[in-house]
Amino acid sequence: QCGRSGPVFKELVKNFSRSQGHGFIKPSHGGEDIFVHISDIDGEYVPMEGDEVTYKVCSIPPKNQKIQAVEVRITHLNPSPSTRPGPDRSSAPRRGPAGEETGIYLYVFWKKDRPEVFGY
Repeated sequence: QCGRSGPVFKELVKNFSRSQGHGFIKPSHGGEDIFVHISDIDGEYVPMEGDEVTYKVCSIPPKNQKIQAVEVRITHLNPSPSTRPGPDRSSAPRRGPAGEETGIYLYVFWKKDRPEVFGY
């Protein structure tokens, strides 16, 4: 119930550990990083460093002195090569003898629990 009627914030993900299932959002106004748990992320994808997200906040019990992000939505993926895996050169298109492209295109998108692979 907390966060449902509060304001929506837009910030960047500071870090996120897929193996631990949580990470932090860095507020642009300063202050402490905001905790985010994977169960509070809407959609199928796991955020990565530099992704833009919208979220609301909720106090963390028992003392309610810290806050965490809830209703988190990824609004823009960070395409930075330092945070996103690069293309696999082995699946890059190749030129055939007549100059036509041959090869396979492979795209991998990580969902919360497993990678989804699409290719043609």
